[in-house]
Amino acid sequence: ASIFSGDENMQHAYQSGSDLHSKTTTLLFGDTSNLSKQEQKRKRTFSKSLNFGYLYGMSAKTFVQYAKGFGLNITEGYSEELRHNFFKAYPTLLKWHEDCINFARANGYTWSPIGRKRFLPDINSSNFRTRGQAERQSINSGVQGFASDMCTSALADIVFSKEIDHDRCIVLGSVHDAILFEIRDDYVGEIVPKLKYTMEHPSILEGLDIPIPIIADAEVAQAWGG
Repeated sequence: ASIFSGDENMQHAYQSGSDLHSKTTTLLFGDTSNLSKQEQKRKRTFSKSLNFGYLYGMSAKTFVQYAKGFGLNITEGYSEELRHNFFKAYPTLLKWHEDCINFARANGYTWSPIGRKRFLPDINSSNFRTRGQAERQSINSGVQGFASDMCTSALADIVFSKEIDHDRCIVLGSVHDAILFEIRDDYVGEIVPKLKYTMEHPSILEGLDIPIPIIADAEVAQAWGG
């Protein structure tokens, strides 16, 4: 979203290595360092969802109901305050939302940097619910679709790479923005940095101006999920 919107504050956060989700966690819950690892992860997941929710058009009222699923009872006023603070921190985002919706209304589709289009036939619907859903899709489809495209590009780069021993490193599958490998123990130390680099520099980005670093996390375990 920082690439699409051009929001300088958000881009600076990524460029400086800051963690937006941790900042939101502190805003919501204060210092969580004294909590168990499991509870810290749960609160971070909630905060991450908050970021993505407001980023892609969730209303304060909707977030109140959404928060209940995480055992949190917050007022609509507090939810509106969180939403206000979020867009105050990243002021370009609301203008980007407006631009996405207006483009989709005029053209009937949204797009990603590689030219992928998602057509939105309901963007001018007289039904406010279906129109609202299409408006949210005009904002998130390009971003999430592009993330998926990057992962697919990296996956193809890895599968067809001649620098990888494919007998000792096997691709098992991918989900969203993650790729699962089965790697021989004696090959892990050598290949993991290469896999990480490829995911951070997929060939699909060649020729595109990407103002922020693309970071991939690598985890080694006996089962997916550690």
